[in-house]
Amino acid sequence: MLFLFIPIKYLYTYVCYGGKNVLTRNLANKIVMEMRNLLNEEIIVANPTGIIIASTDQERIGDFHEGALHTCTKKTLTIIASNDTKRWTGVKPGINLPVFFHEEVIGVIGITGDPRTVSPFGEIVKKMTELLIQENYYIEEMNLAARSLEALVFDWLEKEPIDESFKSRAAALGFDLTLPFRIALIHTIASFGTRFPSSFISNWNHLHPSRHLIRWGNDRLLYIMDASAMRLLHDVRDDLLSLKSMLESELQCSVAIGVGSSIDAVKIRISYQQAERALKSAAATEEIIFESDLTIEMITQEINKDIQKQYLARTISPLLDNDNLLSTLQAFFHCNMAFNETASYLHIHINTLHYRLRRIEEMTGHSLKTAKGLVALYIALSFLEDSTKLFE
Repeated sequence: MLFLFIPIKYLYTYVCYGGKNVLTRNLANKIVMEMRNLLNEEIIVANPTGIIIASTDQERIGDFHEGALHTCTKKTLTIIASNDTKRWTGVKPGINLPVFFHEEVIGVIGITGDPRTVSPFGEIVKKMTELLIQENYYIEEMNLAARSLEALVFDWLEKEPIDESFKSRAAALGFDLTLPFRIALIHTIASFGTRFPSSFISNWNHLHPSRHLIRWGNDRLLYIMDASAMRLLHDVRDDLLSLKSMLESELQCSVAIGVGSSIDAVKIRISYQQAERALKSAAATEEIIFESDLTIEMITQEINKDIQKQYLARTISPLLDNDNLLSTLQAFFHCNMAFNETASYLHIHINTLHYRLRRIEEMTGHSLKTAKGLVALYIALSFLEDSTKLFE
């Protein structure tokens, strides 16, 4: 049987910044399971004091392993022969290897068996274990940075006025609050919960230091931009188009983006509120909408839900159970009331389109040939889209 130990001590940088333990029990268990998939042998992980914190043999967890302590102390490979089991406490024949992180020994991993049989696997297991620890460390660091950024922006949106201590805190995270900023809100259009990959967010932020993507709930991102770095709207739009395309490719679903205006850092909440208004309209078209482009939506979004429901009952409620007619009306406005374009968009004959439009007029009592009728039905559709509860 093979028993390999890799010493895993406290990380040097963590000792300097609070003494956080790099090798947790959860991580040790993950390491044991990963190694178990490669080697059909008994495997353990021990901490720097020689206590077994993970093992394929659950009964050994919590036991003292003198061989692991020796390996940590000497910082080198330890071979445990059969006769060593009599002089060392809690050991079995096998090999022990120290695991290093930032040039510090942070623990021990062991494989039980004939040392001559298991030794060829020693360095491979050691390197794989160290890679797992490094991966876990950087994921934790990435998550910590993301949480710090989320907390800062949340406080920023609520804080008035901004004091010097907050400015220092923001500066530590890369924000110069003497500059103007712009906020965009990004929302996934999907019938199921969609999680934004942390790796995507981290990589984007690394490549674009003047812009920050922040997880904002389960299906939203907040995008805060240094407006001094992108003063022209077409530059902002190009950046957002690139981000939208990459997100849609990553998530395999449509993305809507609402964009606020450039504003002084102390008034950032205004840009956030504008982005929320723009996002409500963007969700209907799955596009990028700037709040400055809103017109009739500025009015319709301010009307309360009860009035909206009453208005829907007086206009398009007869269409709600007829998907063909409702989608036809939506397509008609989407195509700017161009008959041929609408028919092509819906993949139907032009005569079928005219028939459906007549049915819409008959069922709603509103003519699509008059300005009043068109406006009435257009507003009704905007209320219907707002009633999806995606933004409530």
